[in-house]
Amino acid sequence: MARYTIKDIAKMAGVGVGTVSRVINNHPSVKEETKDKVLKIIEKVNYKPNELARDLKRKKNNVIGILITGYPNPFFDDVIGGIDRELKKEGLSSLIHYTELEDFHVAVSSLIDYDVKGIIYLGGRSKDNLEGIKVPLVLASTTIDNSCSDKFHMVSIDNRKAAYESVKFLINRGCKKIGIIISNYEDELALERIKGYKDAIQEAKLDYEIICEGEYTAKGGYEGAKKMFKKEKPDAIFAISDLMAIGATRYILESGYKVPEDISIIGFDGIEESKYYYPSITTIEQPRKLMGEMAAKLLIGDVKSEQGKRIKKQDICLKVDMIERESTK
Repeated sequence: MARYTIKDIAKMAGVGVGTVSRVINNHPSVKEETKDKVLKIIEKVNYKPNELARDLKRKKNNVIGILITGYPNPFFDDVIGGIDRELKKEGLSSLIHYTELEDFHVAVSSLIDYDVKGIIYLGGRSKDNLEGIKVPLVLASTTIDNSCSDKFHMVSIDNRKAAYESVKFLINRGCKKIGIIISNYEDELALERIKGYKDAIQEAKLDYEIICEGEYTAKGGYEGAKKMFKKEKPDAIFAISDLMAIGATRYILESGYKVPEDISIIGFDGIEESKYYYPSITTIEQPRKLMGEMAAKLLIGDVKSEQGKRIKKQDICLKVDMIERESTK
């Protein structure tokens, strides 16, 4: 018998995944007509929602929600590992929820429905309306508008400075045509890293500046490099994630060029995979586990505090390290 997913149900009903989630959780915002349609399909295919999550809701365990937007990435695995290590010390467990950006509020509602004590939000955007969230909230590996910085704890890095150092590293090794592969212009992290890229380019008075988009995946890096080569071949590429750097390297090698002899590549994050790819990827390594640990400690502090007591919000900026490997000269 086929096992159906919530995405299958959404497709058959002609609605979004968020709508199906709201129906399953009996959310009042869904029209009766839509609700009946979704429920009939669920009954027809004998769809069983995630029993683990439902069990968590029934037992009302000490659960912290981890909300991740965008594409799954090994970077988050290490951050989550750091979070879980701290949660276990306090007898807490985590419920991880991946969501597409447009389903942000539905994802938050789902976590609240499971009676989570707080939420750690990874990979968010400043455009997300976070002020309506009633449980303690910590943002990690993200950036938001400074006007909101006193409302939530934040654990991150200086993305602009890290990107500047990456490009300056390439310039110091003789690279003059340096392109950057980003995710998209809606991504706050990408925008900060673009600023750092431009800072270094302008400081060195280079006349080559090409920005190409691709998803936060190896395929996205491959496609980003392909777009760049159609404009003008670079002698170096700064990709804003290691997965993208791996994909870009693949495209360069398939195109008959050598890395780093012809084109240097530098990534971002310091994920384990970047060490074992050939050639191994030079990268900006983020302190991923420490980031998770710090985020968890801040959230635990909020959860333990007396209800209604205002806690001074902290904005923690962690240091990064340049890891030089085979993909740069």
